[in-house]
Amino acid sequence: MKLLGKLRRGKEFQNLKSKIIFQLRRLQYCRRKFFKKEKDKSIYLFNHIPKCGGTSLKKILNRWFYIISDYPPHDLTYPDPKEHGKALTAFINKRPNYLSQMPWEITIGHYHKPEFNVFERFPNWREIKNVKMITFIRDPLEHRISHYYFGIRKGHSYLKGTNLKEYILNRELNFISKSLGCTIGNYREVLDSYYFIGTVEEFEKSIFELSMMLNRKIPKGIPHSNRTEKNIKKEDLPEDFVQDFKEKNWLDYLIYDYVCELRSLKN
Repeated sequence: MKLLGKLRRGKEFQNLKSKIIFQLRRLQYCRRKFFKKEKDKSIYLFNHIPKCGGTSLKKILNRWFYIISDYPPHDLTYPDPKEHGKALTAFINKRPNYLSQMPWEITIGHYHKPEFNVFERFPNWREIKNVKMITFIRDPLEHRISHYYFGIRKGHSYLKGTNLKEYILNRELNFISKSLGCTIGNYREVLDSYYFIGTVEEFEKSIFELSMMLNRKIPKGIPHSNRTEKNIKKEDLPEDFVQDFKEKNWLDYLIYDYVCELRSLKN
């Protein structure tokens, strides 16, 4: 069993698996095109904001598409800062060739840093009509709490020398807006450019809506993966603390409220 597990994790097996999945998704596309007269020329992209249901969504997208992974290297894979820096530079210098992407493929990644934000990775994506950008967001404070406990559980270096309240109030301010590439001057235009924006609070409903828009089979048993156990919930925090957080992350709240408004208008 150990030998079998080692072989399955090996590079040759993973490459073969990747090729098989690519051909399966291609065949699925050809079948839809033939039977449903579907001529999809779309370029699909998923802006995976950390701790916004992306791991669960990836499992569903994997049933519908061939996934092109575009995640930056992180400190757990490269604990040596110099090696991490080299890997990060190589990642930044190698942008996805998204314009040549097939309609049965989808590129997925984290884009929360200026040097590899969504506009750096996919130049001019908003001006290209057949690009369909997808993302999910959540309540900003719930996101920050989940992000903290996830980092603690994984042992990420970004939490060294900080506690929950310090992290919430003074680190990664307006994380969601940075992940989306939004400013106070453009956030409505940017959000309006997205093909689909779901929310964690309405995750199953969002998945149903997305499957209808993509003309894909609704998944049975929607997964809820990578959930983070939290010692403190939003309701446990003092009112003045919550208000301080909202004031410091005002743009994230403008974005979240606008997305909720857009979703309510559709329903």
